[in-house]
Amino acid sequence: GGVALNCKLNQKLVEANIFENHYFYPSPGDAGSAVGAAYLGWYHFHQKEKCDEVGSTVYLGNNYQNKDIKSFLESYEIPYKEIINSSELVADKLTEGKIIGWFNGRMEFGPRALGSRSILADPRKASMKDILNEKIKLRETFRPFAPMILESEASHYFELYSANYDTMMVTAKSKNGAELIMPAVIHQDGTARIQLINEVNNLEIFEVLTSFYHKTNCPAIINTSFNVRGEPIVESPLDALRVLLYTDIDQLVFNNSIWVDKEFDMEKVRKKIKMITYAAD
Repeated sequence: GGVALNCKLNQKLVEANIFENHYFYPSPGDAGSAVGAAYLGWYHFHQKEKCDEVGSTVYLGNNYQNKDIKSFLESYEIPYKEIINSSELVADKLTEGKIIGWFNGRMEFGPRALGSRSILADPRKASMKDILNEKIKLRETFRPFAPMILESEASHYFELYSANYDTMMVTAKSKNGAELIMPAVIHQDGTARIQLINEVNNLEIFEVLTSFYHKTNCPAIINTSFNVRGEPIVESPLDALRVLLYTDIDQLVFNNSIWVDKEFDMEKVRKKIKMITYAAD
């Protein structure tokens, strides 16, 4: 029932060194229980050989092709730019204090945004936490934010144990002045719910992080779920557009290549979206 989503408790477990290794399933609620039941049936009742296909990735949701995204944007008369690989441009915008709605590839399975449906921001200023809470997430200002961080650099800034830190299931204690380098993602108790990124588990985010690190000497960026308070994480391009229209997100990037700025008649699009919503109701 989601008990394993308590990342503070998970931190206590790994620090206790009761077990040699720790793995926290990234969707430990009812949906994850269904996967567990499928595994039980496959291994135990059918006595099939073990495989790691389902457990090897969290990116199991829908994937929207560029042609469909462009067609969607054109239907709303929304201008866009195509950039083959916008990772460096995203890093540049982040250093300028811009807030990016990042929509890339298959959606994550589970409640954590892990770089497919994420809002990205610069963690180097403590004020960014308040900006995100007040103008984007529309929630209480005390709520913390989590960092994506290059796996190769993470041990310099956090105390790591034998656990899966790549799915934001475990908090870690900061060290070596991490609160000075990335203050927006270090909680009051000195911990952060980190996500380790490498070129295998998320190549596009790895490229954004690498570029940002080269520009700023900070190996982390803020990653928060692409939604507003009270709503689920965005799933479709329409969901993403709604957040762009009704919050202070600066840019929207689809599949690391389709770039949308707020350079269109937003009120016209808002009215059109409402008309579609009413028709659906």
